[in-house]
Amino acid sequence: DTPTVDPLPPVPPQRPHAMMQRTSTTSAMEDKSVSSEENRVFMYKCILNSILDSEAVYLEGLSVMLQYMKAMKVTLTTPNPVIPKEDFDTIFYKIPELHDLHFTFHENLKRQVEHWVSTGAGDAGDGVTVGHPFKMLASRTKTYAAFLKNYQRALDALHRCTVTSPQFADLTKSIKLRTVKGMQRQGQSLSLEELLHKPVARVQKNCLCLQDLI
Repeated sequence: DTPTVDPLPPVPPQRPHAMMQRTSTTSAMEDKSVSSEENRVFMYKCILNSILDSEAVYLEGLSVMLQYMKAMKVTLTTPNPVIPKEDFDTIFYKIPELHDLHFTFHENLKRQVEHWVSTGAGDAGDGVTVGHPFKMLASRTKTYAAFLKNYQRALDALHRCTVTSPQFADLTKSIKLRTVKGMQRQGQSLSLEELLHKPVARVQKNCLCLQDLI
């Protein structure tokens, strides 16, 4: 006799509730992923805008030093220069190079961030990057190394000229800065010594900014 095989039990239809529960879970995970990406992009934009604001203030300090440098340089060829040329070269060592470097960095970063915000680039992970300005800045570390190596000599020359030249002391004890995007109080004043310290502090600031972005 041919053996009989019991038929397999029919597969019970899936309950709509279970299917809806899985769909709901998947949708929640997708929403969470999108929300996480939006938060990441929002955080990057906040960091970059903060860097731009900070750069604008720093660049203003470099610009003011450059203006004072140019004004004093004119007197070097006169019978009564404000300070001796040797001290002038020491005090303002690498200031023009730092100004040019950060002017270029600020303009390039500002242009890329504005393009990113206006077009929505980066929101969908399209590979848009703002790393090029930072790469350019990192490639010019020798400029900062030279400034830092000369920094103490610059302070020594500054203190010496402040004692020997009342005109120089009067010019550099209180230097007014303009307000930059509301980041500074109107009419804020800094001494030349305080302005010369800004590039020193900027080295650490740049490292912290890169860590935030990474």
